[in-house]
Amino acid sequence: MMQMMQMTLMHAKCGSSALRKNGTSNDKAKCLYTFCRHQAVFAPAAPRKAAQ
Repeated sequence: MMQMMQMTLMHAKCGSSALRKNGTSNDKAKCLYTFCRHQAVFAPAAPRKAAQ
């Protein structure tokens, strides 16, 4: 069975975890922390390798 994993991203300087989507750039998701208005870019996860 496949289990879902949830991550909570915390901003290092302000400690906020409240963020919203803010578009994409070069196929990477951009997010905006709503508390401090800092913009971050997150790369998509690499696809899993097939079992050998």
